Amino acid sequence: MIIQYKSSFVLLGIVLIGTSCFGSVVQPDTPSDSILQQTIKESFPNPTANSEAPTVNIQENCKNIEKSQQDLFYETIPEQYQSFFELDTPQPNSVLYKNEIIIKGKNKLLTSVFVNGKPVTLTQDGKFAIKEILPSGNRHLFIISFTNQEAKPIHIIRKILRLNSSPNDLSNFPQERKEIIYFLNSAFIEHPPVNLSETITRAELAYFIYSLKNTAFNEKLTQPVYSDVPADFWAAPAIQYATQEGILTEYPDGKFHPNKTVKKLEYLIAIIRALQIKLSQPVNKLPFQDINDAYWTLRYIKTALDSQLIPAGKVFYPEKDLTYSEFILLAIRIPQVKSELEKISALGNIKCQSTDIVKINQQILPILNETKKLLINQQGIELVTPANQTIIYTPQLQIEGKITPPGNFAINGQSFQSEPDGHFNLTLEVQSQINTFTFSVLDTSKTISVYYLNSYKDTKGHWLEPILAKAKYLQFIENAPNFNPKHTPTKAEIAHYISTFLELPSAIQIENPDKVASKIEAITIIVKLSNLIETTPTTSVKLAYRDLPSTHWGYPYAAAAYYQHLISDAKRFSPNKPITKAELIAILSKLPTVQAKFNSIFK
Repeated sequence: MIIQYKSSFVLLGIVLIGTSCFGSVVQPDTPSDSILQQTIKESFPNPTANSEAPTVNIQENCKNIEKSQQDLFYETIPEQYQSFFELDTPQPNSVLYKNEIIIKGKNKLLTSVFVNGKPVTLTQDGKFAIKEILPSGNRHLFIISFTNQEAKPIHIIRKILRLNSSPNDLSNFPQERKEIIYFLNSAFIEHPPVNLSETITRAELAYFIYSLKNTAFNEKLTQPVYSDVPADFWAAPAIQYATQEGILTEYPDGKFHPNKTVKKLEYLIAIIRALQIKLSQPVNKLPFQDINDAYWTLRYIKTALDSQLIPAGKVFYPEKDLTYSEFILLAIRIPQVKSELEKISALGNIKCQSTDIVKINQQILPILNETKKLLINQQGIELVTPANQTIIYTPQLQIEGKITPPGNFAINGQSFQSEPDGHFNLTLEVQSQINTFTFSVLDTSKTISVYYLNSYKDTKGHWLEPILAKAKYLQFIENAPNFNPKHTPTKAEIAHYISTFLELPSAIQIENPDKVASKIEAITIIVKLSNLIETTPTTSVKLAYRDLPSTHWGYPYAAAAYYQHLISDAKRFSPNKPITKAELIAILSKLPTVQAKFNSIFK
């Protein structure tokens, strides 16, 4: 559906999800003339990549749209969608050289895209490309609608300026190229020249005057205007108007001579008459060396200078044949011409019609409503991290996951917004010990527990930190600022820790309580008080420690500890070396009853 509004049109439509590859992609035609390319760049500078996407006030332009249909319109893809949506062509405020355009882009979400109401298949990686023929006219409006995974449309507006071919010798006029191109694409000229060095004719001047006066071009003549201007001559209405108004005159032979070249002075007199400018008073001297004080058109030239229709200079060349380049550079000094050329380049005043937006929504909303129903049936919460019963040791919790459908979701009643593809990555503050988080999206919810366990200041990053945090939470070890991992405990301290870890009802009595225990003594005490020796076939356990022979008195206890996975393989055991506090707690945490306790709470 192409909707024409005078010199502009609106292209509206649909691209559906699909997997079939589109055919050969036709690249959009662009001007080969480097001068024209430079003009385009100067007239329409590209917006910066990091600039905020401006919204178009559709509500103001289209006041009759229902509130439920007032989706956001943008001139660039909003920042939050730039990682997912790409619109390669057309670029914002594009200038085209021919009458066709390629709408080409990519939707990494593989959701619907809408262009012109016709289904366009996406490739498997989300690419799409369609070619559209532009109707006549300079200014055109495209609306390309992407949809996010909430099935909500994001409308991207593209304004297009279509220019006709440029003259072959445009490169000879680098300073004036922009004005020349716009003039040649205006309604002031019917037949653009092949070269700007060509001279302008009386018929073309009459046509320019005719268009300058905003006279309608719908008059059909039935009689010749002159013997050399038949009724069906392309400029006949313009010639009739210009001569009837006394702007141009016939020659003494009674003919108009439409193909005769226009002199510079003839142009100037005709324009002053057409604009009905009052002639200036005579002057004694003009700046032009080739215009003397007795020149018959002195007042016309003075009026043109005063009205800025011509620039001041040393010479005027009144009888010079007027080339197209000279004609255009004089014509663009006329205020009415300036105003019209600004309208050609001013794409900002292209506005939608409320009926157009309604038609867009009428086409896409049924599809999106069906998509929303599917999304509701597929609703869910997928957590990447943290897992349930996760233990952390800092007050900040990193939460990462994905929701279906994307959009709003809640954590413990607090609202959050996912990325367009449903992913989210958050950092939340947690409280000491256990924290419960309930995730909700639509009618689906999911609850997890996370433990924030404080360890000790002197064990941050220590290999034993996770075990110490768990043991501290269960009150197996002291609640103090520091742990002193290198401390060498006495036998009494070892008995105390065994009592707390095994949750024994009464204090343990032990010989030489104040003596610092060696490693083998500590292992022996642990094995005895845990009753592990009775359940271990110590005679069948072979230890590889070089410094702990089988004849050593503590060998059976070390064998029992090894069998119960309290200690591990090594070349040396160092039985007589004092055990450190860190080594002691590491061994106690591996006791079967302690492991069972850990596993029941910290799943």
